[in-house]
Amino acid sequence: MTITVIATLGCQPGQRTTLLPLLDALRQATLQESGCLQYVPNLDPSAPDCVVMVESWRDQAPLDAHTASTHFQYFREQAAPLLASLDIRLLQPL
Repeated sequence: MTITVIATLGCQPGQRTTLLPLLDALRQATLQESGCLQYVPNLDPSAPDCVVMVESWRDQAPLDAHTASTHFQYFREQAAPLLASLDIRLLQPL
């Protein structure tokens, strides 16, 4: 069953521009992963310190492989000091 992930990354004030190149590198690597159907960072014009990731995965197995991947772990390490909050929602279609 397809899984949609909505990850809302709340940046420390003024850190979104530092986070964006890290997200772009993560996006490029992630789109090469088997089972990744969509991986799109979105900017919210009303929230200048926020990025909303919309992801779609074939099923749970590729999502698990993604979170264990070297490029995702690198992103987590680099992004941690830039983030004030992180909210992850896993959604499944009806």
